[in-house]
Amino acid sequence: MNKKIFTIILLVVFIAMIVLISIFLKIETNGSEENINQESSNEIQKSEIKNINTTELTIVSVTSQNFDTEVLNSKKTVLVDFYATWCEPCKTMSTIITDVIKDNTNVKVAKINVDTQVNLAEEYGVISIPTLLVMKNGKEVRRSVGVISKAELQKMLK
Repeated sequence: MNKKIFTIILLVVFIAMIVLISIFLKIETNGSEENINQESSNEIQKSEIKNINTTELTIVSVTSQNFDTEVLNSKKTVLVDFYATWCEPCKTMSTIITDVIKDNTNVKVAKINVDTQVNLAEEYGVISIPTLLVMKNGKEVRRSVGVISKAELQKMLK
């Protein structure tokens, strides 16, 4: 009988320690996230995407305010790039996108920062970045998550 009680007490103490550790880690993580979010916000303000519109290349920064105009009502095929400024794979993908659209003048790139445009990311089910959508006539026709090669991106756009 004593062994059963001792085992139960040990189990309760063990569970209590796990709960306390998880609470402590959550508090530490939340503080870090706030710092990261503040740093990201500062980065966004410093390096907001400038709209580029030349005869060869169209890249626009999209928000919920201009999403309908720039994406849904566009006459061109739109490559929607969900990204974040702190995301290294997103930076890699951005370079690939720039290379590919130089050869595709009929494609517009809409860059959506998931840190500032959370509602658009949620609406389109973006849970990992970079996420690319190919939109034609206001409808999603293809989707890719993660870094893809130049050849894969070119294939997506056809």
